[in-house]
Amino acid sequence: MMTDRMKYIEVLSKTAKTVKEFNEDAPIKISLECIEDILELMKEQEAVEPYQHDAVWICGNCDKEEVGWDDPITGEEIRYPFCRECGRSVKWDA
Repeated sequence: MMTDRMKYIEVLSKTAKTVKEFNEDAPIKISLECIEDILELMKEQEAVEPYQHDAVWICGNCDKEEVGWDDPITGEEIRYPFCRECGRSVKWDA
C-alpha cells in the first residue's frame, strides 16, 4: 500500500502546484475512487487502541505483537508508540 500512498501524494502535490500557479480559486475535479482510496490510506494511519491480555498489551490492529506491559519488578509501565509487527501507532490515551 506504500506505493499507493506515494502515488497519491505525488498526484495531489502536482495538482496543488498547478492550481496555485494558474488560479487558486479554480475548482478541481477528483474522482470518487481517488477520494475513497485517499480516505482508506488515511484511516490506515490512525492510531489503534491496544487491549490487555494478562500482563501485556497487544496491538489492536494485528493482534500479534506485544506493544506494552507492566514490569513486575520495578512496576514501570513499558509502552511502545507503535506496533513492531504492523507499524500502526498505538493510542495509549484512550
